[in-house]
Amino acid sequence: MNTTAVKSVVSCESYNFLECQIARWIWRIVPGFRISIGTIGNLLNGIILKRLNLRRFPRNILLVFLAVSDSAFLWTLALDNVLFALNGYTFLEHGDVLCRTTWFVGYTAEANSLLVY
Repeated sequence: MNTTAVKSVVSCESYNFLECQIARWIWRIVPGFRISIGTIGNLLNGIILKRLNLRRFPRNILLVFLAVSDSAFLWTLALDNVLFALNGYTFLEHGDVLCRTTWFVGYTAEANSLLVY
């Protein structure tokens, strides 16, 4: 599946503008930071809400599923967008099955996260 029609690579070679260099550094730092902090937060959420005295409340079980859904979104679509913006590489180009399952998992996780809110 060709995803280059939808996305654009942050490339500064032909222009060498300061704004372009700043955008490239923002794409290098901010999304990686958000993915790592989000993953750590979701893991801590799952560990804390796994305790037996907290599992008896339905809202806590819902929060655990929300953490799993958010992590699935972070590691599928968000990571793919960051890789493509940085160097034009996306792991979806390695096969049709990988592409279809990644999109399915990513959009399903995103929809589940939105339904909870």
